[in-house]
Amino acid sequence: MVVSITTQLVEKLGKDLVALYQYDLIDIPLMRNREVHFLAVTESPNSLPEISLPWIGPSVGLQLFTLAEFNAAQDVFPLEFLGMKNGHRLIAGDDLLQSLNLSPEKVRQEAEYILRTALLRLRSVRALAPRGHVKAVVQAVADTVLASRGFLSIAGKGVSNDAVAVIAGIAALFELNLNSIQAVAVAQSYSNIRNVAEQVAIELTELCAKVDQWTE
Repeated sequence: MVVSITTQLVEKLGKDLVALYQYDLIDIPLMRNREVHFLAVTESPNSLPEISLPWIGPSVGLQLFTLAEFNAAQDVFPLEFLGMKNGHRLIAGDDLLQSLNLSPEKVRQEAEYILRTALLRLRSVRALAPRGHVKAVVQAVADTVLASRGFLSIAGKGVSNDAVAVIAGIAALFELNLNSIQAVAVAQSYSNIRNVAEQVAIELTELCAKVDQWTE
């Protein structure tokens, strides 16, 4: 399937294509992420509206950038680009991701925003809609892993798409027990995590406090 998709994308974008990648996302079973992810960068926006392929859907994701947008977005979404840089395969064109030089300040800014937003959102859902808190717990953990990759990158610890490795790394960096967050990251069923929301919120609170005091 991947070969067929990439062939169609290359044909559709033609000479306007600057780079085409397949990349990996963090693996958290309960997030039900798409199976295959592509990033296409084009020289101009002219070819983007012409992309109409039947396989774009639940199992396939496609990010489309012009070259100007790609360059401008690095300071806006540094964590997303950090993940793509460290888990991509170049299919066609120039490897723009490999030469990315992401600002540590921008990485930390987005990481702190995502982490604190995850905590506040989890608290709100538990207070206002307790029956729907389980999915909110999973989303909070996914956001925590995304943010944690940023902190680990700043600390020079490397970046991984393995959620367990990321959680273990951030727990070691800040000397914290994040067992409940890790349990959610590997859970295969919502029934396995119905009683951990309070502990996840506690662990997130402790992590935010450590981040506030952290000088890398």
